Amino acid sequence: MGKAKVLWEVTPAPHYQPAILPPEVGEKIGSQLGRPAPRTADAVCDLRGERWVVRAGKKSFRVVRGDDGPIVFGDRPRHYASSRLPTLRRPQPQPPEREILLSLYPEVCSGWRMLTDVRFKLLALVPAVSIIAWVQLLKETALNEPPGTWAGVALSLAGLAVTVLLRMYDLRNDQLYDDLISRGRKIEEELGVDTALFRGRPRGVGTRVVHSFALTGIYGVAMLGWVGMALWFTAGLLGFR
Repeated sequence: MGKAKVLWEVTPAPHYQPAILPPEVGEKIGSQLGRPAPRTADAVCDLRGERWVVRAGKKSFRVVRGDDGPIVFGDRPRHYASSRLPTLRRPQPQPPEREILLSLYPEVCSGWRMLTDVRFKLLALVPAVSIIAWVQLLKETALNEPPGTWAGVALSLAGLAVTVLLRMYDLRNDQLYDDLISRGRKIEEELGVDTALFRGRPRGVGTRVVHSFALTGIYGVAMLGWVGMALWFTAGLLGFR
């Protein structure tokens, strides 16, 4: 983060940077916070310098410079900062370039929907198949004594390996998923869109009400389940049950 500028001097930027709040802006933000606003806050310029997104504490504010003074809209934190990478070489699309952006945008949306669909299919498949497999393995009497117990250990380790590999595949999908959101947000910014499918998306609440936390938990439970199955059959081999 660089040296703070006055909010009105913050030029259009894709990422938040420190900005000194003018007194009239700080007063209006403070009235919505219920306490004095900080003198310096994180800000990102939006829509060719006409609007700013200011983060004060855990809250986000849209600031518009009106004729009669600043207008401040309080809201939960949203994603407005876009990628540094331009879609086209010109920052302001001309009519032919605008057509290119409008043709690229549906493709970005289509890829994003596809990856979302894959994510939810895996979320339904991994826990359901794992639980069914665990029940069947525990019910199979042939696996309770050697040499069948060896097969139980092998199947459990295979299930663990498949779950780990699916998680690695899902993590790569997450990277592509986030990149498509970034590209879609950039196209919306270059088209002059304010709040849409990608721009202005609400941020997750805290650190746990987010997709990554839930995904890690679901895959983690599945992996621990397969480890438990392997230990169960190993205990049979060693004569502990």
